[in-house]
Amino acid sequence: MTSQIGSSNVKKIITCKMTTKKDAKALIVDDDSMAHTLHKHLLSRFGFKTFTAENGKQAIELFRSGEHFDLITMDFQMPVMDGIEATKTLRDMGVDSKILGVSASDKSAVMELFIEAGVDHFFTKPLTLDKLARFFKNI
Repeated sequence: MTSQIGSSNVKKIITCKMTTKKDAKALIVDDDSMAHTLHKHLLSRFGFKTFTAENGKQAIELFRSGEHFDLITMDFQMPVMDGIEATKTLRDMGVDSKILGVSASDKSAVMELFIEAGVDHFFTKPLTLDKLARFFKNI
């Protein structure tokens, strides 16, 4: 049985557990515009200001230009640079943002690759408020 977490509880979780900053920023790294829309909607419910990148290379370029994000949602399969390579590169650069690996695939091999690359957690798409709330509650 899945319990629904109300919006006010979700905001309390994000404020207490994720960050004390009022201007928390999230980067959505995905080549699918529908995923951008969904993730923007979900993360805005948690109070995040959202930004997007179409692939891992764009995400890395944002960090190299001096940007910082509190949270990154990283898709697995993207053109130019996939989520595994991007995550490894970001971690090698010393990026300490929370990174959520996401994929339409529920294969354990995908999750293992993401974990080895350095994500903080892995979710099978689609992301939901409940999944994100559980993640924030446990950090």
